[in-house]
Amino acid sequence: MSQREGRTPVKRLLVVQASGDFREVHLQRQRSGVEYQFGQIYMLDELNRIARRYGQAGILSCTAPRHVLRLPTGVTLMGAGAGRACDTNSVLVMVADYDPTHLVVQAPLPKLIRWGVAGARDVACVLTRLPAINPVARHLGMARLPAILNDRGVSLVAGHTMSGAKALVDMGVAANKVVAWDFVHERTPHLFAAKQLPDRQPHRLLHVGRIDEKKGVGDLIRALALLKGRRDVHLEIIGQGHIDKMQALGISLGLFQKIRFLGQIPNYQIPARMNAADAVIMADRATFPMGLPLTVYEALVSRTPIIASHRPLLAGHFTDRENALLFRAGNPKALAAAIDMLLADQLLYARISRNAMASWTALQRSVKWGQMLDRWMSGAVQDRAWLAAQSYGVLMAKQVTDG
Repeated sequence: MSQREGRTPVKRLLVVQASGDFREVHLQRQRSGVEYQFGQIYMLDELNRIARRYGQAGILSCTAPRHVLRLPTGVTLMGAGAGRACDTNSVLVMVADYDPTHLVVQAPLPKLIRWGVAGARDVACVLTRLPAINPVARHLGMARLPAILNDRGVSLVAGHTMSGAKALVDMGVAANKVVAWDFVHERTPHLFAAKQLPDRQPHRLLHVGRIDEKKGVGDLIRALALLKGRRDVHLEIIGQGHIDKMQALGISLGLFQKIRFLGQIPNYQIPARMNAADAVIMADRATFPMGLPLTVYEALVSRTPIIASHRPLLAGHFTDRENALLFRAGNPKALAAAIDMLLADQLLYARISRNAMASWTALQRSVKWGQMLDRWMSGAVQDRAWLAAQSYGVLMAKQVTDG
């Protein structure tokens, strides 16, 4: 008997994503009430709400250590221990054991999507990031994904923000099938005043996020070295990752006293940390998965100017020298020049800070993650019609009609 047959089908939602560890998020919340990565407690709360309405909900993190934790709320937290390469076979064993009626795949995992469709389950693909490799390899590796997502068995395809939705459409997914979604953002740029270029030495730069070469931390440290003798600039780095390697790089470049690694800090402290800095640096390399970092929202809230590598999804929301400074990814010299330009131009600095409010507002989407999944799971005609009305194709057509 298929999942859609039977008199009283039980709805069991399972969300599968590549990274994260929601057992640790839950335990950390119990210990201190804080989260270290924006949006994770929101996702847990939404899963609790969905479990109350439909019976069961779960989330499986591919790379988290293997575990199963069942909460009294009806939510199950799982880790597959699939390694950083995300071995799909290990994931499939746990997914099959959970036996979801509704499967949400939050990573480009074609094998898992096909498994759900073949089992006559309700399947959605909700992406925050897409693989970012050279165009030829991306075409070869992702060529089958649009056809899989266009299959009638996949009833919802969603990309994070309009730029994420556009990227899916550009790959070949039907525009009328793709929905642009977002998290709930309660912090706004109203928290801080627009900034002027601080008259102080040293100037302070800030990186927030994973610490490795793909995130551009090595390029940022090399850019700092290029500025020696021209500008007195210090760098703070918040996050986890290859700290020892990056510390060694800084020492080798004579920057021991100019770089501080702060580790992880509670997410609620991030906007204030950003506001205290003179620039927030987002130096992702071209090999880092494409997506709009959630740190973008926090930086805009802080009103501190963003200096970012020119990546497709980021460039879709930012204009160079208007609401950010953009530089060529993987190029420390170009990054150093952008830092130098920002710290030398008071009018440029003030303009980018002033435009943060409009930039933050433009990013907001009315479709929120939990709301979207709730309407999708309900299966009601009015809810499916609402989702269809939020599709990228419908919104773009309306934009043309409205002029």
